[in-house]
Amino acid sequence: MKKIMIAIVAVIALSLAFAAPAFAGGNGAVKMDLSERMQGDNARGPGSGPVVGWAIANTTGDGRLAVEVHLDNGEAKQTFDVYVKINWTWYEADIVQMTTNNNGKGNAHSVLDMDNYPVSGDSIVVQVVVKPQGSSAVIGYATDGETVPLKKYT
Repeated sequence: MKKIMIAIVAVIALSLAFAAPAFAGGNGAVKMDLSERMQGDNARGPGSGPVVGWAIANTTGDGRLAVEVHLDNGEAKQTFDVYVKINWTWYEADIVQMTTNNNGKGNAHSVLDMDNYPVSGDSIVVQVVVKPQGSSAVIGYATDGETVPLKKYT
């Protein structure tokens, strides 16, 4: 019985030793709070209102930026334009739509080919902005700009 216990402890210890490097530093994904923007908020900043959802941004090894947006407590039964700013620049061609349900919940997913953007260095700043469809106002929902590491690809 003692040998079995020693073997089990050894297997667990080895498993943890090999698994730890895989979890160190994470996978590079960055989760950002999505908060409500109020009239007068800075167009470059997050909303000053309550947090109503989140966005996750991550780059892939093949040169793409994937962004997932989730609205938990937005305006019900609305269609929104979801913009992704890269290094504080809008890219109008990459707008996706998100429609909320009766409870104000909605999801959107966008994948951008990084070869189409002027990007250099080992990271980018990503901001997600969600506005009522067709609106040019600052109101809506927004994350702060967050640094997202670029994964190397060839």
